[in-house]
Amino acid sequence: LTELLKLLSDRRSRRPDREYDSAVSWQENAEREFDRREFAAVLATANPRSHRGVVAGSSLDESDPRWRRDLGASPSRTPEGLTLVLAPLLVNSQQIHLIDPHFGPGNARHRKVLEALLGALDEHGARPEVFCVHCGSKMSKVSFEEEARAMAARLPSTQTVSFRRWTARDGGEYLHNRYVLTDLGGVMLGVGLDEGREAEREGQT
Repeated sequence: LTELLKLLSDRRSRRPDREYDSAVSWQENAEREFDRREFAAVLATANPRSHRGVVAGSSLDESDPRWRRDLGASPSRTPEGLTLVLAPLLVNSQQIHLIDPHFGPGNARHRKVLEALLGALDEHGARPEVFCVHCGSKMSKVSFEEEARAMAARLPSTQTVSFRRWTARDGGEYLHNRYVLTDLGGVMLGVGLDEGREAEREGQT
């Protein structure tokens, strides 16, 4: 039980901007947080204040929509759509790695998504220990650094982003699939971690 509680404590979700009052119970704090910015539900043994966000364990079953959560998502391939799906994971993570072999800091389709993700972190007051973008190395180092410096002016000054550029070994596997990997879990994006071309065209019209 001790090890289980330690595991749960290490992997629980935290809202960086949460407000906690140690003078009242954890459940009252959870109810206040629900009222401040609503989430799925508070699971507790009882609901003494008849709070609409509290689900008593004795009355919970698998048919309750607050318990049955979707395991996947199909967001629109826009900065806003991708951020809406990824932000709950990212704002609670300390280690964030974006893997996209085609990422380029001068490419607006990639840059807009990165800007939106970092904006969500900034909005929630999240300061991850590591935020690293892993990409290919087709572009020269000098050109990449120039574009990265120009992009930095568009990013929140509170966030730090590092880049790692990878080159495939001769005869080795290509850097291919796109991932968002964190210390809490990961997401694979089969199509791309950038704004879709349709969204880009719509923005131009």
